Amino acid sequence: MKKIIVLFFVGSVFFSCESENETSHEEVFADKFESEDCLQKGEVLFSTNCKICHSLNAQSPTSMGPVLINIQKNWSDKKKIRAFISNAPDQMHETERARKIYSEWKDKAQMPEFAGLSNGEIDCIINFLYKST
Repeated sequence: MKKIIVLFFVGSVFFSCESENETSHEEVFADKFESEDCLQKGEVLFSTNCKICHSLNAQSPTSMGPVLINIQKNWSDKKKIRAFISNAPDQMHETERARKIYSEWKDKAQMPEFAGLSNGEIDCIINFLYKST
């Protein structure tokens, strides 16, 4: 009887570990798929909301807003860049980078508030910019 209980316990542990590994593999695959999906969504959202003012190429600026290069280096904190994209007018003086952008562009077009974009959509734009610049 003791052997049966031990065998049952070992078998239960073995099978529960195996199913956890399968779930983890599926979750990793799902995250990768969602990440690729998010990059594509970010590219579309960038094209429809940002591209009119911002270029990703220093050789072809738009003159409406700064060229977006080295985004991950210049905006390493995703919460700060998300807040800036969401409501730039309120964020213009919140960080050193935002103050610099404001002083460089204050006599030109100013970035509007993008209240219509969800945090998830803004995150997709940020992920696209991180990957593209």
